[in-house]
Amino acid sequence: MAVAPFQLSAHTSGGDGSYIHGSAPFVAVGRGAALGASLAISGAMAVGVAAGNARRRAAAAQAANHQWRPIDHGNVYVSTHGFYLHTPQALHTWSFGSVRAAEMVCPGHVAVSGDSLNGPVQWILSSLLAEMVFTQWARQIHPQHPQLVSHSWIPEGWVQRVEASRYDLPSFGTRQVEGR
Repeated sequence: MAVAPFQLSAHTSGGDGSYIHGSAPFVAVGRGAALGASLAISGAMAVGVAAGNARRRAAAAQAANHQWRPIDHGNVYVSTHGFYLHTPQALHTWSFGSVRAAEMVCPGHVAVSGDSLNGPVQWILSSLLAEMVFTQWARQIHPQHPQLVSHSWIPEGWVQRVEASRYDLPSFGTRQVEGR
């Protein structure tokens, strides 16, 4: 029915919190003024190494936080039976029956929970076709979905975007638009 670019995000961490601890050997040598200069240089090196370790530790801690992170991209193809994610590495087929739950989280972003070949997944599919994926799934699998029944899935300007794209408006779920 349609094709458009997509980005796929998963709620995951970007690391395990570990980092490589940097160190440098400190050797102060000399006598008198030379020893003082050597100690000053060693101290400056210790401060620099400690600052580098603090930066790496903070970056590792931030990466370990779970948040929605992009995991893949490509083109999404929507059909009457499912959607297909064509990435640079593979073609992933998703029948609407494989999707346990879906919800529009904001315009152009649908949260999808389903059963993949590798086990359960929870993703956010970001695409111009997110609303189409949601409505096709909801009409077939969950026709009483609260967002579909209440028409709350329709974002501002969506009707105008569909009309401008030359696709027909769906025969269900449209809000009254002034002048119609």
